Amino acid sequence: MPRGAGAAPVRMLGTHDGAGSRAAADSLRGYDRRVVGSEGGQAPEDFFAGHPVGLGCYRAVAEAVRGLGEVGVRVTKSQIAFRRRTGFAFVWRPGQYVRSEVPAVLSIALPYEVASGRFKEVAHPAPHVWMHHIELREAGEVDDEVRGWLREAYDAAG
Repeated sequence: MPRGAGAAPVRMLGTHDGAGSRAAADSLRGYDRRVVGSEGGQAPEDFFAGHPVGLGCYRAVAEAVRGLGEVGVRVTKSQIAFRRRTGFAFVWRPGQYVRSEVPAVLSIALPYEVASGRFKEVAHPAPHVWMHHIELREAGEVDDEVRGWLREAYDAAG
């Protein structure tokens, strides 16, 4: 969607000193946005440093989220969170925690369980939250089906 054609702002959330704001802004090129910084000065490129396929997967998710409405993005040591009132999608590197060749995992928070063979795992961490984990091996796996789940999660996070 072209800039200004209905794409809502994407904001980088959470910073103490604004460090990394420029890098965070650069990672979201093409977005209408107000950049506020990123936690600890880390940008998505820093989070996926040395993992270009994982960065490509993150960028595909960011592009899918772009047209949903106003979204905050928070980069922490453990994940990149896409938020409204609450977080609705999270991209992380499983290799940070366990031995894994998977470049990225997309975790989508929905208010109900979705039965699909695409999910590696579905957890139920709270009464109205089912966390659906999809292993992303390439950016192209963020397809129309995943975009639909992201839309539903975005709507539920209102």
